[in-house]
Amino acid sequence: MIRLKQALGVAAAFGLSTGTAFAEPADDTLVLNEETQMVTRTSAPAHLDGAVDEVMSGWLFRGVETRAMQADDFDNPGMIFVEQAEEVWNTADGTEGKSCASCHEGPESMAGVRPVYPKWNAAAGEVRTLEMQINDCRENQMGAEKWKYTGGDMVNMTALISSVSRGMPVNVAIDGPAQSTWEQGKALYYTRTGQLELSCANCHEDNYGNMIRADHLSQG
Repeated sequence: MIRLKQALGVAAAFGLSTGTAFAEPADDTLVLNEETQMVTRTSAPAHLDGAVDEVMSGWLFRGVETRAMQADDFDNPGMIFVEQAEEVWNTADGTEGKSCASCHEGPESMAGVRPVYPKWNAAAGEVRTLEMQINDCRENQMGAEKWKYTGGDMVNMTALISSVSRGMPVNVAIDGPAQSTWEQGKALYYTRTGQLELSCANCHEDNYGNMIRADHLSQG
């Protein structure tokens, strides 16, 4: 109990407040490039029963300027890196002389891929993230070196692959052979750790909508 009070005291010192729940969105629906409707609120799935009643996009917790930037690819500086990845997509690399396009044609062929990752890979006998699958293709299909998991090339490519699936519902399987991995992630999410003895859930489940200094806490 003493440790909990200490942790909450430190959190209060950081400026945790019970302020405005949301970042005053103009409406609850994001329309991307004035043509693609993005769902920003939906009922929580069964596996979140007891945690939250509604799942809300992080977009709702951002400021007006940031929301406007994310609604228009022309204004979004992140799209510059998507364009860089498009060049890499068509560039041969590795001992096999192949590019991503050699097997997958254009990036648009990846529509629907991002929403189902992480996913179980039966051949490898493991749950793979999109980054792991990209490096598998580079190493075993292209004969190229793996990219750094969080490096610029990898971030750009995952952004490109993600961009062609915008507007599609996330549909990550958490049952079957993937269930044990999901359960491990759930345990991590609720485990208190670190100097403040806080879990991910303490901020993003118990206090979403509140402010920690200038940060508007979104849902996890």
